[in-house]
Amino acid sequence: MAEPADRDEQLSASWIAARYGGLVQAKDLSRLLGFSSPAGLRRAHATGRLPVTLFRLPGRRGWFAHATDVSAYLRAHTGGGE
Repeated sequence: MAEPADRDEQLSASWIAARYGGLVQAKDLSRLLGFSSPAGLRRAHATGRLPVTLFRLPGRRGWFAHATDVSAYLRAHTGGGE
């Protein structure tokens, strides 16, 4: 998939969903939120400092977040969507 033309498009839920899926895996979420590793994301989640809600899915390994939640956080905290 081509990189988006501008920052607003990159922060959109539709772009995040197209690139990572409607449910973003923790390893991808750590990259999107700027953590140095998935372990940092797990520590933030364990201590209640993660800015988006993570959840598990029956029959799937790992943690997930909704692309819409990730987009909303990024738009609110990176100057996008103004």
